[in-house]
Amino acid sequence: MTLKQLQEARLAKIAAMGKIQEKGDAIQAVDLNAMKTFKDEISLIDDQIEAIELTRAYAVKKSKSPKEKEDDFSVVQRESFSALLRGSISFEAHKQKIMAVVGSHDVAKGKELVPDEFMRILKERVLEYGIIVPNLDRVTTSNHGVLSYPTMDDTANSALWLDEHGTIDLKDFATGTIELNAFKLGTGIVVSNELVEDSFFDILVYSANLIGIRIARTLEASVINGDGVKKPLGILNTALITGTVKAIVSVDTATTVVFAPEDLEALIDSVQPSQRMGSTFYLSDSAMRAATKWKDTTGRKLLQMLSTSTDSSDVIYEFGGYPISVNYELGDVTSVADTIAFFGNVKNYTLRVVRDVTVKASDQVNFLTDETVVIGTMRVDGRVTSTNVCFSKLVVAAV
Repeated sequence: MTLKQLQEARLAKIAAMGKIQEKGDAIQAVDLNAMKTFKDEISLIDDQIEAIELTRAYAVKKSKSPKEKEDDFSVVQRESFSALLRGSISFEAHKQKIMAVVGSHDVAKGKELVPDEFMRILKERVLEYGIIVPNLDRVTTSNHGVLSYPTMDDTANSALWLDEHGTIDLKDFATGTIELNAFKLGTGIVVSNELVEDSFFDILVYSANLIGIRIARTLEASVINGDGVKKPLGILNTALITGTVKAIVSVDTATTVVFAPEDLEALIDSVQPSQRMGSTFYLSDSAMRAATKWKDTTGRKLLQMLSTSTDSSDVIYEFGGYPISVNYELGDVTSVADTIAFFGNVKNYTLRVVRDVTVKASDQVNFLTDETVVIGTMRVDGRVTSTNVCFSKLVVAAV
């Protein structure tokens, strides 16, 4: 039978059951048997109708282009995840819905449970709020153990000018290794159902922004100031950095730093010439404010804008031919030994990524408080991998 014939037959049997029910107290045993037969037949027809509709839906799905299938999945994925965050459905219901759309009962590693848009926003925030991290030498590994990273130093060797048929001098280069671990970095947010049930803002964007910014700031802080204990070893704590000092007038809430162009020139001189290519000055806000006021004897500002600076790419200054970047991890001076600037090429710092940012959500953790928990984690380590002095820093010293 066709779908239309099945639907008509179903309506006819329902109508017949309705006439029997109209008899009220006059219903006989034969009527009850007829009612039972009608129910069984209607149930069978329902199964046949469902089978036809599923077959048609599958045929329509198969006929769609990959782009159409991806768009359909993205819509369901976003709507379902948003409903989960708002407390409208349970995590299990969200998972089952995505499984149904994927057409599988094994969602690969759970990544399909989080919308692509959510992950895109999160990764954009990691790049946006990380000043140094996006420019590091990045190594991605699949294993979770300690990674022995090779190093090489050949700065002491050079080629020789030879006579005709002269013998080439063979020189070995020094090699070594450093160890990169897989430290875990993570954060989470609690989405209150009362907060978002009637909210007009996009909870997906809101959640992704928060997680991405937190991870970016924490990773940036460790890359610069990390002590290497359960976190990366920061640039300012590496042995391959040389420090210069600068006198201060006082160390209190009104600290005044004597900061001059010669200090930045000293930072350049402190780094080996072979390591200066691609280097950048990184200054604290207070150091940058002081530097922008520097002028030569003709009144011309010493800090010049890079020729590539535009309104869309922000204004970038340079000094001595090297760009300057403000970094919020270099805070205002509050005590002796504070670092207000450093110089070098951050490509000499290697960031090992064992697992990129992974997001999970659950409505079971805070079940009693009716809240949904969203967490973001990643596994990384990092340290300077050059064997030469490749960074220099400007450190405050007492008078």
